[in-house]
Amino acid sequence: WQLGKRNTMTARYGFWYENEKGNLDSGPGTLASGSTHESNSDHTVQLSSTTIFNDHFINESRFQFERHNENHYPDSTQRTIGVAGDFVRGGFTGQASQDHRVAIEFQNLSTLSHGNHAIRFGVRLRDNRDANKSTAKFNGRFDFSPVTSGQTTYSASQVYAQIANGLAAGQTFNSLVQQGFGPTSASYATGNPSAVANVFDLGIFAQDDVKINPRLTLSGGLCWEAQNHIADHNDWGPRAD
Repeated sequence: WQLGKRNTMTARYGFWYENEKGNLDSGPGTLASGSTHESNSDHTVQLSSTTIFNDHFINESRFQFERHNENHYPDSTQRTIGVAGDFVRGGFTGQASQDHRVAIEFQNLSTLSHGNHAIRFGVRLRDNRDANKSTAKFNGRFDFSPVTSGQTTYSASQVYAQIANGLAAGQTFNSLVQQGFGPTSASYATGNPSAVANVFDLGIFAQDDVKINPRLTLSGGLCWEAQNHIADHNDWGPRAD
């Protein structure tokens, strides 16, 4: 938009979305119960404004907002059972995961010319928030491998069949484990599945480019930066070229 003889404004909006179902990427032998579905999206808003005050002074402002969401869900929350060399049944081990990110950035830059000096100064503000949630292994997992009992070696499938049939016949889990027909490994996760992080930083700078002659330009500048998670906010950065 041309807001006047000396001011121009630009606006952009971007949107992206995908939705997938029936994903099965847990490895060979995974049954349909281990499938997942997901929905992901991204929204981006960009604004910029340029103002020409006179032949020697220009001011530019830029703003960007982005929201990115990733959501992955299992099609089953049943315990995962892995039988070596045969199959993996039950829910996806990774279960649900969500990643929601919001990023905001603002910049303002001024350019001033005076004689053989080109002076630039400005400010930048950024805020990034990331919220994550994961219930990986919250459904638990049993893995079965081949075992040898006495003179007999049982394949992983036979071990699983022994414990499944034994439980169906009324035997206890502990008694079957004592007979050597238990899982070779068991895992289960619990606790707080969520975490949130937020980072804000601010930067201010100024620099001067002095054109000594057509072949030589000297540059000098100074910047100051601060971040919310760094206790020392007195971060200076001089520069000379």
